[in-house]
Amino acid sequence: MKLLVKTLGLIAAGSLISACAMDTNDESANQAQPEETESSAEPTEEATEPTEKTTEEEEQETYSEEVIEGSYAVAGHTVNLDGQNMPVRGFSFNRTDKEESREIRLMESLIESDVSIQKIFTKLQEVRIVEETEAELIFTDDEQFTSLASAEQQNLTGMIEEVSHFFGISELRFYIGDEPGIMYGQTGELDGMTIEAAENRGYYLPTGEAADSNETIFVSGSALEKNMKDENGELFDFAATVEEMTSSKEDASAYESAIPETIEIQDIQIEGEEAEVVFEMDVDQPDREQMVEQFETVLQLTALDVGLTSLHIIDESDLTKKTYTFDRPSVDEQQDQPEENGAADGEKADYQNARFGFTITYPANWNEGEEADNGDGLVLHDTENDEVDIRVFGRHQQEEFTPDTDEYEAVTIADGQEAYFKETTEGDRYTFEVFKTNDEIEYFITGDVTADFYEENTAVIDEMIQSFKTAE
Repeated sequence: MKLLVKTLGLIAAGSLISACAMDTNDESANQAQPEETESSAEPTEEATEPTEKTTEEEEQETYSEEVIEGSYAVAGHTVNLDGQNMPVRGFSFNRTDKEESREIRLMESLIESDVSIQKIFTKLQEVRIVEETEAELIFTDDEQFTSLASAEQQNLTGMIEEVSHFFGISELRFYIGDEPGIMYGQTGELDGMTIEAAENRGYYLPTGEAADSNETIFVSGSALEKNMKDENGELFDFAATVEEMTSSKEDASAYESAIPETIEIQDIQIEGEEAEVVFEMDVDQPDREQMVEQFETVLQLTALDVGLTSLHIIDESDLTKKTYTFDRPSVDEQQDQPEENGAADGEKADYQNARFGFTITYPANWNEGEEADNGDGLVLHDTENDEVDIRVFGRHQQEEFTPDTDEYEAVTIADGQEAYFKETTEGDRYTFEVFKTNDEIEYFITGDVTADFYEENTAVIDEMIQSFKTAE
């Protein structure tokens, strides 16, 4: 971490010394000429004017300035919120004094964020960033990805995507030594992964037992289903996100605002990929340093989500100006990279089912069908050659047809809801089913696709499943 410090106000101090010398000379002149006429005393009054002006300059506020460049690390954590059955993902953020490359820090962050039972990422040997937004992960030949169970694989995939996103990575390639590809859990052979991190705006602090950690962990607004969009359905910009985080005085007992109430934000300005935040806080406030650090940390996480390259934080009370920079590709550089594996344009579509009250998000370029005549659901993706058939629907519960949950694995979908997942592979076909029941209504996502399609679209399908939200 490079730190540049600059102190202002030296000119005013120099002027004050000069003015004091002038004032002393004037007094000596007056003592040497006691019979000076009234008119000859006028220049003495003029001589005092620079002294008064200099005093005003001296009283002007001076700021210490710091520029904190580059090195940061983000780690993912599993967080059990009070009152919720299913865990959510949380993140810690740290600036480091080490001058480490983005490759080293991405590697360390992935290892620290590993949620697999076998701690698979301990076998990660090297990370190479071959282009600004593409990284190669090289594992030792004793890696254990084949041991992943379905739910474990889904959770690990989500964590990989979230952590990679913080470093500006949009594409991963896997290697064992020099050989491309790994055997990835239930998916089988997998050469790479397109990063499809969930859209997010804002971060919050867990409370209760989840807060009893040695480091500060933040939970994303998307995991908590917070408001993240404006009236036009567009994601908040940085200023609107911070305003939402500040105004969120939570009713929920599981989390709270990460911006202390004693901090008063005066102004937020955005220009291109830079933002400036001006705030005030009583300099005698107990635990001030800790609260300001927490405030600056959550602003940096928020800046990463919206693609800022620089963040200026001005403390009007303590007279400090800090500039944080982020050594990752700009938003334009990330968007310039070609997208692969299913969502060529990256756009999403939402389906809301009025009859059974569920919603789901899926790639906008999928070949969707018409909603069923009885309104029970929609074919999300269907191809003429029967390569793909993915659909979502609901139905009234009939006990004789209700799936046996013992044959499924528990997974987490939107709002932290619990659902059940089952998959099978026969020849070159891969099938999966997500099932949930609530108030005598059963909800399903089903897929019958080729193994090649699933391998190329694993991340897209996982994100779709995690977006599935049913009526409470």
